[in-house]
Amino acid sequence: MHWTDKNEDNYCFKWCIDRALNPVKNHSERITQELRKQAEVLDWNGITFPTTLKEIDRFERNNSDISVKVFGYKGSIYPLRIAEHERKTIVDLLLISKDETKHYCLIKNLPGLLREQTGNHHMHYCRRCLNGFRDKEVLDKHKEYCNQHAIARVVMREPETVLTFKNHQKSMKHPFVVYADFESLIKPVDTCQPDPSKSYTMQFQKHTPSSFCYYIKCFDNKLYPPKLVKFTAQNANDNVAQIFVDKLEKDIKKIYKRFTYKKDMIFTKTDRKKIRRSYYMPHL
Repeated sequence: MHWTDKNEDNYCFKWCIDRALNPVKNHSERITQELRKQAEVLDWNGITFPTTLKEIDRFERNNSDISVKVFGYKGSIYPLRIAEHERKTIVDLLLISKDETKHYCLIKNLPGLLREQTGNHHMHYCRRCLNGFRDKEVLDKHKEYCNQHAIARVVMREPETVLTFKNHQKSMKHPFVVYADFESLIKPVDTCQPDPSKSYTMQFQKHTPSSFCYYIKCFDNKLYPPKLVKFTAQNANDNVAQIFVDKLEKDIKKIYKRFTYKKDMIFTKTDRKKIRRSYYMPHL
């Protein structure tokens, strides 16, 4: 189990924080007398119990070396509250909600918890967007972009609410189809003050591509197995749009060369006669 949950009072936030700072090997969910004494070392001034997400800001101001990150669960783990700055000690909490009742649980191993959800092993996860990276260096570069934006939650459509195409008789069959998607960072744009006496469009944001993926699908998987390509920018100098074009063009050229065959021209005697007639003027 990657999270702990066992107390019957409204001090779950307090016990989770204290247990994160004072871990034990066995029965970490128990609220012992020793744990209660250890909790008094922290500054709880202005904190009420049960504790709201907004009050965590005050707790971090009271305890400047601790940052608290809170995650929710609704079919999957998603970020609820991420501290602006990562400090010496990071505490990950899971907030479980049922009607008006809310309860904090200590996440002892966030990568392990997300690994069970994603199925990816040995990954380093960004706490802001929960994207996983195999290399710690790549994660650090990703944070330079991700930390500039608010946390986001992935929301999937409910079953039976997805739009589908029904007029299949109007569609055209193709041997290959490519599905592509981009993710972008929204950056502010500094522009000159427009003339209020004229119609204008105010540009204040710019979408800068930060990652993409595309999926190549053949009508017959035996002829060409499906291929998924993913890319995430590692630094600000990566031209994501151009990299997308280059990679896709390379794959399409490979497909073209593989499935392009020379065909002999169908040229009949009748065709030959027609061409000869076109070269000569009729007799007058």
